[in-house]
Amino acid sequence: MNKSGIQSFLFSLAVVFTAAASGFALESPLDLSDPSKLPPAPASAIAYPERAPQNLLGNFQTPPAGYGEVPFWWWSGDRLDKARLEWQLDQLHKKGISGVQVNYIHRDDRGWGSYNNDPPIFSPEWWDFYSFASKVAAKYRMGIGLSTYTLDWNSTDNLFNQIVYNDAEFNARSLRGNQVGTVKPGETFTLEPAENHIAFAAYPMENGRISGAGFRLEAKDAKDKKFQVPENSPAAQYAVWEFTYEVQPGTLNPLHPKSGQRVIEKFFQPFEDHNGGTAAGLNFFFNDELNVGYRGWQWTDDYAERFEEVMGYDFFTLAAGLFTEIGNLTPKAKMDAMDVQVYLS
Repeated sequence: MNKSGIQSFLFSLAVVFTAAASGFALESPLDLSDPSKLPPAPASAIAYPERAPQNLLGNFQTPPAGYGEVPFWWWSGDRLDKARLEWQLDQLHKKGISGVQVNYIHRDDRGWGSYNNDPPIFSPEWWDFYSFASKVAAKYRMGIGLSTYTLDWNSTDNLFNQIVYNDAEFNARSLRGNQVGTVKPGETFTLEPAENHIAFAAYPMENGRISGAGFRLEAKDAKDKKFQVPENSPAAQYAVWEFTYEVQPGTLNPLHPKSGQRVIEKFFQPFEDHNGGTAAGLNFFFNDELNVGYRGWQWTDDYAERFEEVMGYDFFTLAAGLFTEIGNLTPKAKMDAMDVQVYLS
């Protein structure tokens, strides 16, 4: 996808992972929340609001191009018909509508699966109808997009399960943490890593509870898997924790460095491909309940490294605080981890 095409989607979706994929530089994690640091809207953007403050009252009285109704354009029910689509767009244009958002209704059942549609969404025949509607919309300089509401819900037969969530490489990995024992300083002990092992860590205990920051445990002998809390450690007893991850099939891990690119390639790019190779007129892609299926704290192979780059300390120092109380550092453990997860997303 060319740069202007990606930027068109950025401004219509305001989704962070597409911003990361667009290629513009981020000097800090907060840049995405500062409008002055975002790239300008591309020339092909339709109905992009004017924000000039010089005539605020006049803009309220006579809204500039970009402000107005964008109706849900339901394509569920009867089989799609080009003459009917063209007539509807003509009527909407005559009423001053600046664009449309294609929508699909869902079933009232577990997972809110999509109803069967005629033709099926993203089938070759469906793209023929969408390309036709896009050309008609372009004639009227109207934007056209697609709502992914429930189309991206996991654990159903919905669209994203067919095109995005079906690749295990991009499935979410939920971080797990469990106490596996207690030890005293200087005591040598053996640990057997569980499946999908990430790390072991030790945390000081007081009155049977973790009382503060800990440290990652490194094996004294990798072959024998022997560990030891340093003899001069200040606490009398330490809780030993193991951290692992669990793959969640049928989900998308937003921390994966290429998750945004995958969504672009599998979902957004086909719209440009079926729009004459241009992003012109592609607007109003919408989702108000983004649901990529994952639950809990997420993990990637480079998460600990990226965490230390952002926060300046080792992730496992406070990692137990994501799962249990570790004293007055518990809020910091959770807030720092969430800050980094949002940043990496």
